Amino acid sequence: MNDFLAQDRGMGVEGATVTITVFGFGLLAGMLFGGRAGEFLYRINVRYPSLLMGSAAIVGTFTMQFMINSVHGSAHILIIALVSSFGG
Repeated sequence: MNDFLAQDRGMGVEGATVTITVFGFGLLAGMLFGGRAGEFLYRINVRYPSLLMGSAAIVGTFTMQFMINSVHGSAHILIIALVSSFGG
């Protein structure tokens, strides 16, 4: 992904690296939040964690597509990367 953003999308190596780093932080936050939320939802109903995971995967797919195809402004791409990785 780093090479794709740097070469094919013209972000430059530094911008692509920062974007992937923010993406990684979003993944970490999403895993921590998803684990806590899944545990909470499991106590309510056994089926709810599956709905949470499915919804997060769908949201992550659309935001990832938007991140890849969007105009790469520095602040916008970082926000989109964070949202995309948090959901997926």
